[in-house]
Amino acid sequence: MKVKGKRNSGLFCFLFCLCFIVPGCSGYGKITTQRGEAARVTIEQLITEIERYDVYFMEADRRCSSSLIFDPREDDRVLRSSQWREIGPEESLSDFLYRVERLWNAEVYLLLGPDGRHFGFLYAAGRNRIYSKAIDSRTLELYMKATPCSSGPGPSGP
Repeated sequence: MKVKGKRNSGLFCFLFCLCFIVPGCSGYGKITTQRGEAARVTIEQLITEIERYDVYFMEADRRCSSSLIFDPREDDRVLRSSQWREIGPEESLSDFLYRVERLWNAEVYLLLGPDGRHFGFLYAAGRNRIYSKAIDSRTLELYMKATPCSSGPGPSGP
């Protein structure tokens, strides 16, 4: 009889974790490197095809690197954030690139939804201060974590 009770409590713990913990993490997107990808996208390619993207900029403290977001115009997915501002056609992208690259070597990261769908690209010297949360199947909200290099709203990440 004791064995059956232990088995039931183990099953209960498993179901509890499955029902409450896993769904809580599933609503977050992924910001991942392109290492291992067959066809890597470079910042030069993004600049060459700039008319295909809405480009957003996030200014950081002078001690930290800023970041750029490249949101494809021709898809049905939306990237949004109150902490980023859109770069207008009259503004020079080279000024923004300098701000991203001034402290460290920057890299192009993939922005993926919780289901692995591609939402866009992040160009930054590090992705550890930025995270994303799915609002719905088509919308990904980007947040900057509050660190000594940045401050701002946004829920605590996973």
